[in-house]
Amino acid sequence: MKVPAAAREGRPLPLVLALHGGGGTGVHMHRLTGLDATAEKYGFFLVYPEGVEKSWNDGRADMRSVAAREEVADVDFLRAVLDETRSTYLVDGTRVYVTGMSNGAMMSSRVACELADRVAAVALVAGTMPRSIQPECAPARPVSVMLLHGTEDPIVPYAGGEVKLRGFAARGMVVSADATASEWARLDGCEAGATERAVPDTNPSDGSTIRVQAWSRCREGAAVELWKIQGGGHTWPGGWQYMNEKFIGTTNRDIDAREEIWRFFAAHSRQAASPPAAGRPSPQ
Repeated sequence: MKVPAAAREGRPLPLVLALHGGGGTGVHMHRLTGLDATAEKYGFFLVYPEGVEKSWNDGRADMRSVAAREEVADVDFLRAVLDETRSTYLVDGTRVYVTGMSNGAMMSSRVACELADRVAAVALVAGTMPRSIQPECAPARPVSVMLLHGTEDPIVPYAGGEVKLRGFAARGMVVSADATASEWARLDGCEAGATERAVPDTNPSDGSTIRVQAWSRCREGAAVELWKIQGGGHTWPGGWQYMNEKFIGTTNRDIDAREEIWRFFAAHSRQAASPPAAGRPSPQ
């Protein structure tokens, strides 16, 4: 866990949960994203929870990971993590966020469906909505959702379908990135039609460009953004190239996902929330 220096000021701070991908750990998520520096820069608590046997039960009914096979209650686990953190630190309960990579992104989508009363926004990187949870997703209130996904992702297809990983059994089915964004726009009651813009191609050598679709006229101030990384792979934009490109594709260098995700989170809080739970001042 990262406790920023700003916690010494004794004011409630935002909280971000960062969920690792399948086969990963909290340490891997820390190395991949570099989010500790972002937490210190902007002043938010940062927790790296870990799933059972390096996996999350994100709701894919056709997934054969240990967490899925044993029906691990990961939603309850993450709820408990939120409760424990808020009982220990002075957390602003209206500004609780979740981000994740791959399996962690799909788990973040499930969290948005089932913990909407606790979470203001989620950011999904290289992971979309599992097909099996889509019919049942009924958030108690709007949740702002940001997706960052490469069109050449060889593991979680941008167009949806079967998640594929060499040497592993069935990894389940997901809906497309476009359909995930559209579904969240519907669930959040956004007005029809999205704005679209191109992100400056500041690093042409990375072989990818980005276009952003945004739905901003949604209930309770929510918003949905889809960052379509044309040519991008199964990677964290601006992060560590953790495997050879022939296995995961290329990493976009036009943006720093940490900064963009925090910008999105900072713009959204959970409205009509109860006062933050009392907590003790953070350790000096």
